[in-house]
Amino acid sequence: MRRPAFLLILLLISALMTTIGRYTLRPSYAQTDTNDPSLCPALVDNALIALGSSCAGLGRNSVCYGNNRVNATFSQEVAPEFFTTPADRTELTALQTINTAPLSTANNEWGIAVMNVQANVPGTLPGQGVTFLMLGDTQVSNSIPVETAELPAQPLIDVTTRVVADLFEAPDPTSFVMARVNAGRVLPADGVSADMTTAGGFVRVIIQNEPVWLRQEDLVTSDLLVLDRLPALTTRAITPMQSFYFTSGIGTVGCNEAPSMLAIQSPDGVVVDLQMNGAHIRLGSMITVRHLNAQQMTITVHHGAAGIVGRDIVIEEGETSFAELDANGTITRVFPPGPASEEELQMGAIAQRAFDALAAAAPTPTPTATIEGVPSPTPDGITTPAAPTTDTLPPVSIPSGETATHVVAAGETLFRIAIRYGTTVRCLSAANNISNPDLVFPGTQLIIPLGCEGASIPPSQPQAPSGGGTGGSTGGTSGGSAGGSSGVDCSTFRATSPTDGFAYAPMAFFWDRAVGAPSSAVYEVRVYDASNGALIVTAPTASSRSNLRIDLGVVLLDHSELFIPSLTWEVLLLSGRNVICRAPSITAGVDIGRSPFR
Repeated sequence: MRRPAFLLILLLISALMTTIGRYTLRPSYAQTDTNDPSLCPALVDNALIALGSSCAGLGRNSVCYGNNRVNATFSQEVAPEFFTTPADRTELTALQTINTAPLSTANNEWGIAVMNVQANVPGTLPGQGVTFLMLGDTQVSNSIPVETAELPAQPLIDVTTRVVADLFEAPDPTSFVMARVNAGRVLPADGVSADMTTAGGFVRVIIQNEPVWLRQEDLVTSDLLVLDRLPALTTRAITPMQSFYFTSGIGTVGCNEAPSMLAIQSPDGVVVDLQMNGAHIRLGSMITVRHLNAQQMTITVHHGAAGIVGRDIVIEEGETSFAELDANGTITRVFPPGPASEEELQMGAIAQRAFDALAAAAPTPTPTATIEGVPSPTPDGITTPAAPTTDTLPPVSIPSGETATHVVAAGETLFRIAIRYGTTVRCLSAANNISNPDLVFPGTQLIIPLGCEGASIPPSQPQAPSGGGTGGSTGGTSGGSAGGSSGVDCSTFRATSPTDGFAYAPMAFFWDRAVGAPSSAVYEVRVYDASNGALIVTAPTASSRSNLRIDLGVVLLDHSELFIPSLTWEVLLLSGRNVICRAPSITAGVDIGRSPFR
């Protein structure tokens, strides 16, 4: 009579072990085949040396043959010898699939290939893109058909405004105004709207590394003659290989030093969006991906963080998530992350060695081979503008202090905010009672928690600017002189936009940075009611930044039920509670036509 109970216990134990096994069992590369493990370290070392000399300085939207053996297929007919030798390069526009070979000590092979994928990295970061590193038995297939891929112009061309012009979030005059620039402002452009005609349309320009849209009619007449050199882009341009399918070998090669995997690294401080095996991946980090079998793959984060958009999954540094795949290789389910195994961490270390080899060589970019009939990433006849100042957003490491607040700007995600403040999505969600990290709305004021995984931003005491109403500045200097004993030059520090007016809508605030600002400092934008000096909102950001977005439509309505006719804003450079620099404030009217009070 006890047998059924005994069998039930066995079944429960079996089910439990299967569940645990899903998260803890890993295949071991130490099991083996015909490879000679004693030859692995030297083979891998030589392959990484070859990789550095062959593929360093790879241009954007290009692929490089790193180490034997690599096979590729293209959408256009190519010569038999095309892309068959280490150091060969070509553009991604025609690449369909690329395979790298598994380790073979007998043949002295460990296939390596490198791709520089533009994805949504702005064109004002010259040459920078998302680096795909294929190691061992790996295949990547481009999911973007040649005819639908959109390639922003590179290099960009300069255009000039003829009037005070609004910069829109989308090529639509009813979309949010992101900034307003004066007549004569020179901006780099990388594309035009699909409906561009001689009588209308929009031009996509880059300001502070953000793509925005400018009316064609707001440009000087001479610029209209060169717009036909720019490609047509949609609001969300999809570049070659930004959407892809990945597979890797599931056997073992008898060598821990030579795994089969795909490593992906975004530029420092840039959050990128990719479609991998049908899932929307958002990352600001370095990740490795591999298949366990035909139905499962792993995603491990080694630096930064990665999110699976729409699936309520965020993978932090040192964690691994498992994904289930259907018969087509499409991700159907992603499990919550757990600690990465030693083997997975070792894979990240191997990938980092390869990235370091590429960075160490860093020669002048080598021209890529072109295929007849396939557009080149660099359009003919477009001149290169002066190198712009780049404003990336690296993780911020700031000494612990009290909790601080952050106002969510249009386009921001909890993931991006966590990276900015050196905290985690989990910490932010817990501190702000957020149940779904994918749902965070512009204008929401978030608490940046103290002591949660080392994150904290010390706040400063908000004080109205001169003439405003709640007191004067304590410490620091306005633009025009050095920042006292801090060694910071405040003479270049000034607020630049908006200057002509505000709207009840998301708006971008821009400034010229102070020279020598330490990485531990923060810029803080403060907006006041100009009539009484009352502080309406404060918003901090990293000292590497020169802009941020605030949804004035939300914060103004939260502040007052009455229409506020004018605002004053200023930007300060802070170190803890101390003001290092304080830029002169700007006061302007609020557009009642774009408010709930019209």
